[in-house]
Amino acid sequence: MSYAIRDREWVLLKNMSTLADRRNNFRVYFTYAISADAHFKFINGQVVDFNKTISLLILDLSSTGMKMETALDLPNNIDLILQIEFKIENEPIKLYGKALWKKVLDPAKINYGLEFIHFKECEQTKLVRCLNIYQIKQRRLGKVKVTPAQ
Repeated sequence: MSYAIRDREWVLLKNMSTLADRRNNFRVYFTYAISADAHFKFINGQVVDFNKTISLLILDLSSTGMKMETALDLPNNIDLILQIEFKIENEPIKLYGKALWKKVLDPAKINYGLEFIHFKECEQTKLVRCLNIYQIKQRRLGKVKVTPAQ
């Protein structure tokens, strides 16, 4: 499912990226996790405005999603949309994501797989450019693992 913001509502978009499209995107696994902040933006389709900032670590990243780690245990039975903000290669990135899966490692360490759901083409292009720069720098240092997204 993909969403777009229109008049502060989530509208279901047709033509979501297919599994084949997602597999064409590379995924970068970070040597050191990237710190990020997240905010709740939508719960069950309704706009929310919580002032609470959620700290998280980005463990891997592609142009279509990411694996993140946080101490916050998000409920499984509600539709949550997070706004995530971080910097990569000194570029600020702001995107929206929806959790697809959750893995509890211990009570203070929970991993989530997020799918990006509202992504302007220019933002996605900027993220891919930053990932490519990061990948090139890390390959020169021999510190990065890059594999096709699955």
